[in-house]
Amino acid sequence: MSVHILEIRGEAIVALGAESQIEAEQIVEEDFFRSDLMSLETEGKPLWNGIDELFLRDPYPEEFAAFQSAVQKAGAEIDDYVLFLVPVTDPSDDLLEEK
Repeated sequence: MSVHILEIRGEAIVALGAESQIEAEQIVEEDFFRSDLMSLETEGKPLWNGIDELFLRDPYPEEFAAFQSAVQKAGAEIDDYVLFLVPVTDPSDDLLEEK
């Protein structure tokens, strides 16, 4: 098990639990994951514009600790867990509430 940090525009956005760097790269390449990054927002802006580089790196100690804490609280398996490191909103939730 390992934890990987996805950076966009130099900001840590997501912590991913994966068996390996290769598995983390595969997750980031998935269409559903990229679609989520483009539809979810932080501070009213999409997490990713679909163009900027997606950069995976090892976590800093505080990022690793935050990830471990979130996994324990959720009672989840660490290699199947995704933790957003920035506040995230889903604008489609607003559309559902308007109906």
